Amino acid sequence: ENNTIDRNILRNVNTAVFDSGAIYLMDRSHSALGNVITNNVIRGNGGTNYLTNWTKAIYLDDLASNILVSGNICSQCGQFAWQIHGGDHNVITNNVFDLSSTGTMAGLYQADPSYPDYGMRGNGIQTNIIFFSGPALSSLYQVSLSALDSLPYDSANLYYSVASSVPNGSTIIDLAPFYADPQFANPAASDYSMPPSSPAYSFIGFAPLAR
Repeated sequence: ENNTIDRNILRNVNTAVFDSGAIYLMDRSHSALGNVITNNVIRGNGGTNYLTNWTKAIYLDDLASNILVSGNICSQCGQFAWQIHGGDHNVITNNVFDLSSTGTMAGLYQADPSYPDYGMRGNGIQTNIIFFSGPALSSLYQVSLSALDSLPYDSANLYYSVASSVPNGSTIIDLAPFYADPQFANPAASDYSMPPSSPAYSFIGFAPLAR
């Protein structure tokens, strides 16, 4: 099965449902290929209880694998911007993750003991922009793995906090992090456009997002 989730605008996705995602895929057969999540805007996920209701903006659940997540913008993402739950060969690249909502983490990277463990290998997190309009969290990721699983390849993301330094994780560690202001036009008004001078283009080769 090959699907593209493309050009949706998901705003104020207020939900009381636990363990959910604004964009949700699962593949318990571990057989799907070629799925793409691209050019979507997710804002306001999780409602007032977003810090405790296990909501994610992009949720790759129950062995979902071989998925490209690219070109998306997420703000007010829920408890986590994304989750990989038991999957392999997923690539999260060239997205904007605005983690300004208090306590929102970048990712939940978690084994799935309910299903066969194919090894969480080949996952990648690279050339994304991770932004805080206030202080950054002390940790960007929550990780829970089995002995057969591997941490994702993490490299060349751009990090910026208006009010503090941004940590490089103790578990998922960016091998080549960049720290600079991406020069968003007006993130408070959901305008994440950047001038040609943005370090996102020159430092990490960020591809301009679809309008």
